[in-house]
Amino acid sequence: MENKVENSSSLFKHEPVTIELGGNTYEIVFDMNAFCELEKIYKSVGNVLKKVLGSGRKEHKVFYKDALIEAADVAVDGQSLALLLTQLDRQNDEESATTVTDTLNILYCGIMRDIAIYNEHDEITGYKVSKTAIGRCIDLKKIAECNLKIATVIMRDLLPTEAEAKNEAGATEAQEEQA
Repeated sequence: MENKVENSSSLFKHEPVTIELGGNTYEIVFDMNAFCELEKIYKSVGNVLKKVLGSGRKEHKVFYKDALIEAADVAVDGQSLALLLTQLDRQNDEESATTVTDTLNILYCGIMRDIAIYNEHDEITGYKVSKTAIGRCIDLKKIAECNLKIATVIMRDLLPTEAEAKNEAGATEAQEEQA
């Protein structure tokens, strides 16, 4: 089967996600510059993704000499290993829980392109709007909208474009035909 890729730039283009704040419309974009700013706050892109997408539940598998054993059958300092792992998961969930401050930080970095002031060398020298001013535009109802739009942009950027999905499907079919 021949793998045809449509010659259309629209397959590679994402629809912009915008938000209105204080009478101004901003596009939310998480490019490398935005993630570099977020890394300054959260230490890694992974930590940012946990804030946006959640940490997910882990199923711990415990091994002793390469044999799978039940965590409940193991004690550490007199306490069940299963209980200790559950407590550790809760602690990690609390640390990765998204706060209102996180929403403001992530949104501010996401609209950075639109609010940045650039010099003649295309370096950011300041911002047209402060984080505090953006925060004043967001009430309780708007927080949910902000979180939804942030998650939409992150998920959209993580998922393959239509063209990438078609190319991947075509490559898989070609591999299957060769096998």
